Amino acid sequence: METTLSFSNLFSHPGKPLEEHLINVCNLSIDLLKTKKLNLDNYNIEKLCIITSLSHDIGKATSYFQRYLNKEKGISKDDRSHSLLSSICSYYACKESGLSDEEAFFSFIAVKNHHSDLKDLMENCIFLQEDKELLIKQLNSIDDNKFIILSEHLLRAGYPLKLNKSLISNWIDTIDNELKQFKRILRKRRLKENLDEEEIFDWYLKINFLFSLLIDADKLDAGVGKENLDKVLNKSISITSNAVDIYKNKKIILKDSSNNSINILRQKAYEEINSKDIDLNKKIYSINLPTGLGKTLASFSFALKLREKFYNEYGIYPTIIYSLPFLSIIEQNYNVIENVLKSSDIDATSNIILKHHHLSDYIFSYSKNTEDIFDDDKAKLLIESWNSNIIITTFLQLFYTMLSNKNSALKKFHKLCNSIIIIDEVQAIPPKYWLLIKYILTELLEKFNSYIIFSTATEPLIFERDKLFYLNDRNKYFSSLNRVSLKVDIKNNKTLEHFANEIKIEKHKIYLIILNTIEQAKRFYEIFKNIYPDLDICFLSTHVIPKQRFERIEQIKEKRYQVVISTQLIEAGVDVDFDIVYRDLSPLDSINQSAGRCNRNANNQMGLMNIVSLVDDNGKLYAAKIYDSTLLDITKRILLEYEGGIIPENKFLEIIDRYYQETKLRGVFENSLDDGMESSSIIRSIFSLVYESEDQKTISDFKLIDDQFYKIDTFICLDDFALSLWSEYEQILSIEDRFERKNKFNKIKAEFYKYVISIPKTVTNLPPIVNNIQFVSQNQLNDYYDKNTGFITKGVLAIW
Repeated sequence: METTLSFSNLFSHPGKPLEEHLINVCNLSIDLLKTKKLNLDNYNIEKLCIITSLSHDIGKATSYFQRYLNKEKGISKDDRSHSLLSSICSYYACKESGLSDEEAFFSFIAVKNHHSDLKDLMENCIFLQEDKELLIKQLNSIDDNKFIILSEHLLRAGYPLKLNKSLISNWIDTIDNELKQFKRILRKRRLKENLDEEEIFDWYLKINFLFSLLIDADKLDAGVGKENLDKVLNKSISITSNAVDIYKNKKIILKDSSNNSINILRQKAYEEINSKDIDLNKKIYSINLPTGLGKTLASFSFALKLREKFYNEYGIYPTIIYSLPFLSIIEQNYNVIENVLKSSDIDATSNIILKHHHLSDYIFSYSKNTEDIFDDDKAKLLIESWNSNIIITTFLQLFYTMLSNKNSALKKFHKLCNSIIIIDEVQAIPPKYWLLIKYILTELLEKFNSYIIFSTATEPLIFERDKLFYLNDRNKYFSSLNRVSLKVDIKNNKTLEHFANEIKIEKHKIYLIILNTIEQAKRFYEIFKNIYPDLDICFLSTHVIPKQRFERIEQIKEKRYQVVISTQLIEAGVDVDFDIVYRDLSPLDSINQSAGRCNRNANNQMGLMNIVSLVDDNGKLYAAKIYDSTLLDITKRILLEYEGGIIPENKFLEIIDRYYQETKLRGVFENSLDDGMESSSIIRSIFSLVYESEDQKTISDFKLIDDQFYKIDTFICLDDFALSLWSEYEQILSIEDRFERKNKFNKIKAEFYKYVISIPKTVTNLPPIVNNIQFVSQNQLNDYYDKNTGFITKGVLAIW
C-alpha cells in the first residue's frame, strides 16, 4: 500500500503547493486530450503531454522563485525565471522515457515559452554561457529535502524518472549540444527550396497542439481552480439534431407567415440541405444560396446532424464553431441560435453556447446554471478557452487561433480538433490569403478530424469546386429569384454633388446608399442632408461609437429611416431590407453582397440596385483608394457589358462565377507555393517554424484586416452615462493593487467600450490623452464628435 506523502512546502502560486499544481495541470491536459480524436502519425501525444505538464513549472522550486512568491524584495527577474530550467528537465525526461528527439524538442519549446508568445524557434536553440551560469545558480539554490519530496510526487504521478539535482546538473552541461542539432534542422528547413506538402504543417500542428494543451490547462488550473473546473470543463451535452425544425415550426405558428413566397423557397432550401446523407469521410461542405434564404438556420441544423453522426461513430461530441466576419452580425446570429436552443428547452448557458469576440472579452460572466456562475478572471479564462459546446465568434478569433504566434490565441488551438467550423460569408477572406487558408484548413480536416461548412451567397475559389460537397443545388435557387435588378451606370464618373442631385426620393420607398470610405460617406451625408433637410437620414460607419451604431441598426430594421448612408460595414449578413440601393463601384463580390440588402424578403414587386462610379475633387475613384486595382478592372469590364441596362437577379450566379474565374486567370490569388506571394511566404514560415521575426515574412505577419493607418482608441463622453463610466474608470485607476484594479475595470469594460472608437493616429486633431487613453470630454464634443456622423477627422483619409 502506497504511503501518504507530505507536501514539499514548495509553491507554484501563493498558497498552492507546486506538486499539486503540476499534477492538476497534468490531469487536466490529459482530460482535454481524451476528448480528441487525432490523426497525427508518429506522435505519442499522451506520454508527451504527461511529461510536459509535470515538468512545466519545476523551475519554480528555486529559492529565488519561492522568495519572490513570499514578496521578498530585490529578487531579479532573471533569478526568479523558471521556464528554461523547466524546459531542460522536460526535454531530457522525454528522452529518458523513450520518446523521439523531435518529441523531446516539442516539449522543450512548449515549456520554455509557456509564459510568452512563440517567435523564431531557432532562437530557442541558442544556449549561452550566461544561461548556463544562471541555471547552475538556480539549481544550487533549491532546497535538497524539499526537492526530494517534490520528485517523489512527480514520480508517483507518472514522471518517467526520479529527479535529483546531480542529474539536472548533467543535463545543463549537455543541453547546448542537444539544441545544436535542432538549430541545424531548422536552418535546413529555412533553406529548402521545394517543399513536400506532407511535411509543411507536421511540426507546426504537433508543437501548437502540445503548446495549446499545456497553456490552457496551466491557466485554467491557476486561474479557475480544480474545484470549479470539475463543474464546467468538458461537459459536452447532447443537443437534439432536429432543434432547428422545432424552432422553425414554433416560429411559423407564431408568425403565420409560412405562405410567404420567400419563406417557401427558404424552406425548400432548408429541407434539401438537411435531407443529405452524411458521410463522415466528406470533410468540406458548401451552402451556396442567394442572400436572405436562411443560410444561418440551414447551416446550423446540418452542423447539429453532423455532430450527432460524429458522436455515434466516435463517442465524442464535436464543438460547433460558427464564425462570421463582422461584429455587427455576431449578436444577430447568436440570438437566432440561442432561440433555437430555447425552443428545445435547452438552457443557453455559457457551457452550451458562448459568444467570443474582442468586445465579449470584456463581458466576464460565465454560467453553467443558476448556481455555478463565474465572474471576472475565472469567466475570462473559461470564455477565452472556448469552454462550450457551441462557439459564436469572428473570423479574427478563428483564423488567429489557426495562424498566430500569440500565447493568448494559441491557447485554444486544441479546440480546433474534432470541430465543425461554419465559415459564414467566406468571401470576406482577402484573396491574398486563399492559398494559406486552403492549406491550413486541409490540414485541420485531415489531421484534426474536423469539418468545414462554407456558407455564402458569393462563393470564392478557395477550394476547387470538385473538392466541395454541395448541400444544395445552387443554380436552382439563384435562377428562381427575381427580387432585385442591378442597374449599371459606371461609364461616366460622377462627383458626390452630381450623384446626390441625381437621386430622386419617392415618398413610400426606403433607400440605402453604400460608399467606400468614411470621409466620402460623411461628405455625402452633408450634401444630401442639405438637399433633403426634412428626410429621416441615418449614418453608419465605424467612426460612430458602438452604442449608437448598434442602436441605429436596430432602428433601421424597424424602418425608422427613409434613407441610410453607410460604409460597407452594412453589406454582409446584416438583416436589413431596402427598396432602392445605391452602391459606389467596388469588386463584384462586394456588389453582390450589397444587393442582398435590397428587397431581401421579397416584400415588394421589384427592388432596384444602382451601381455608380464616384470620384473625388481630383477625379480619383474612391474605390481605388481601398480596393485592389485588378479586382476593380475585372469588375468594370464585366459590368460595362451591361452599361445602361439591367442585370436580373437570376444572372447573379453566372456573373459572380465569371468574376472569380477571371481573378484566377489574372493571378489575383496564388495557385501554388511557387508563386512566392503573401500566402506562400507565410506557408514557408510555418514549415521553418518562424513564428515572429524582423528578418523575414513570418506567421505573425498574417493580418486578416489590413490597417493602412495605426489606430488608437478614443473614449467619447457622449452622454451622462458615459460621464458616469468615466468617473468610475478614474476611481478604478487610483486603486493600488493591480489585480483588484483589473477586476474592477472588468466589471465596466462592456459598457465602457461602447463609447470607444478607433481613429487614425495621423489625424491632426488627436484628442488629449487622459488617464492613458485619448479622451473627448462633453465640453469638447463639438470639436471632435458629430452626433450624426461620428468622429471629426482632420488631415487624413479615413477609409474603413
